[in-house]
Amino acid sequence: MRHPLLFVGLLVVGLSACQLRVAVDVAVEADGSGAFELAVALDEELSRLLEDADVDVLTDLDQVRAAVPEWSVTVDEATDGLAVAFSTTFEDPEGLATRTDGLHDALDEVDGRIFRDLALVLEGDRLRFTGQVGVLPPEVPGATGTGVSFDADDLRRLLEERGEEFVRYDVRLDLPHEPERHDGDEVEDTSVVWHAPIGELRAINAETSVGSARQRWRAIGVATLAAVVAAVVVVVIRLRGRRGRRRT
Repeated sequence: MRHPLLFVGLLVVGLSACQLRVAVDVAVEADGSGAFELAVALDEELSRLLEDADVDVLTDLDQVRAAVPEWSVTVDEATDGLAVAFSTTFEDPEGLATRTDGLHDALDEVDGRIFRDLALVLEGDRLRFTGQVGVLPPEVPGATGTGVSFDADDLRRLLEERGEEFVRYDVRLDLPHEPERHDGDEVEDTSVVWHAPIGELRAINAETSVGSARQRWRAIGVATLAAVVAAVVVVVIRLRGRRGRRRT
C-alpha cells in the first residue's frame, strides 16, 4: 500500500517539534463558479525525519496528476521544508464537489479524510457553502525506518492528545459578498476562516446573498438616474434647437 500523501507527515510528527501545515482556499463568484487550492507544507525537521524513515511524500505524484488532469500540481522543495499545492477552477456549484471528491480519491486509497462532502448550493439569490473538514488519519499498519518507528494506534492516540500542537489546518472561503450566516472562527470583509480539528471532522457552513434587496434597489436607482439624465439632455437639446430656429 502506498503512503497517503496528505497524512504521511503525521506518522512521525510526535517525535520532534515538527510542523505540518494544511490550507484550503476556496474563492466563489456570485454565479457559483470559483477556484480551489489545497496546500500541504512540511517543515525542514519533519521532511528530514520522513527521509530517515524511508518515506517519500512525493510517491505516485505523477499518477495523481494523471488521475486528475483538471488539477494543477506544484511542488516546492525549498531548503526549509517541502510544500505541495493542488489547484483547480470550477464553472458551477456542482463542479466544486466533483473536483474535490476526485482529488481526494486520487490522493488517498485508504480511509483517511481532510474534507468530506464539500458543496455549494445556489438557490435564487442565496449562495450556501457546506461540508466537513478536519484531519482523520488513514488506517495504516505503521512503518519502520532508520531510527524511526510507529504504529497506527500510536498515531491516532497522538492526534487525539496533542495533534493541534503539530498540525495546523485552516480553511478559508472568499465569498462574493459579506457572509450573512456562518459558523466560522474568523471573518474579515467577505472571507470566512475555519480552524479545522485534528483527529476528527467538523461541520462548516456559510451563506450569503448574491442579489440582496439593497443591491437590487441600488441597481434600480442607478438605472432611474441614468434615464432621468438622458431625458434632461434630450429636452435641453430640443429646446436649443427650437430657439435656434426662431432666431433664424
